[in-house]
Amino acid sequence: MKTKDKAIWIPSGKEYEAIEIENIYYCESDNQYTIFYINDGIDRKIVASKGLSEWERQLEGHNFCRIHSQILVNLHHVKKFINNKVGIVVLTNNKHLSVSQSKKQKFMEFIGIKELNSN
Repeated sequence: MKTKDKAIWIPSGKEYEAIEIENIYYCESDNQYTIFYINDGIDRKIVASKGLSEWERQLEGHNFCRIHSQILVNLHHVKKFINNKVGIVVLTNNKHLSVSQSKKQKFMEFIGIKELNSN
C-alpha cells in the first residue's frame, strides 16, 4: 500500500503534517476549520485549515462515517454503540460522541446494525 493511501497531509498554518489515517479517532468541525483527534503515541489534536466536508471527501473509502453535522468518526475506533433516544458512540479511547437523530439510521446501516422493533 502506498503512503498516500495510509496517511493524509493536514495543513495547519504554513506547516503540513502527515498523519496515519488509522491514528485518527474522529474529526470535529469548528466553522471553517477541522479539529483532528488523533493518537500517534499520545492523544493530541491538530487544527486544520479546511472544513469538515473537504476532509469527509478525502477520507471516503477509509471507514469514516458522519455521525453528526459536526463529527466524522473513524469506525476502526468505535468499540460500542448505545442505541438510546440520541445514540452514543464510544471510542477506543473511551470518548463518548452523540449520534444525531438525522444521522443515526445511516450510521447503523453503515456498521451493519438492523434496528429491532420493540412491539
